[in-house]
Amino acid sequence: MPPRVGLLTCLKSLNCFVIGKRKGYQLGELKNLNLYGSISITKLDRVKKDRDAKEANLSAKANLHSLRLSWDFDGTHRYESEVLEALKSHPNLKYLEIIGFGGIRLPDWMNQSVLKKVVSITIRGCENCSSLLPFGELPCLESLELYTGSAEVEYVEEDAHPGRLPSLRKLVI
Repeated sequence: MPPRVGLLTCLKSLNCFVIGKRKGYQLGELKNLNLYGSISITKLDRVKKDRDAKEANLSAKANLHSLRLSWDFDGTHRYESEVLEALKSHPNLKYLEIIGFGGIRLPDWMNQSVLKKVVSITIRGCENCSSLLPFGELPCLESLELYTGSAEVEYVEEDAHPGRLPSLRKLVI
């Protein structure tokens, strides 16, 4: 990644953002960017504080429709839950992929009010995650994929409408 991408305030497209260890390469560089389309944010294991993750301001990026969040599988899991909670997306999001998340539970923002337009969720390599949120509340969800490392799920939280997945067309476990 080039340093200080955040200074390119007219930048509309950034397919991949790799988080670095030094200033100018951190997640806060996304703060003032009005991104369109999709972005893949990798090396999230380098983010140590939820405050740093909030600086990315993903909840204000209304034109971002696809979000891929990725941690290194061998990273520590100390801050991952707080970081993912702080990476709340905008309600216009349609595609969400989470890879290598080391937390026990997915964030509270993964609900009907934030993900009301989401059509696809992919969760891969989340070995410690033992609880999934009630995806039955997501009215537009067409594809739910749980891959390698997600087999440790013990339960899906209570859903107000059990068995409701009105738009689901694809389920991969």
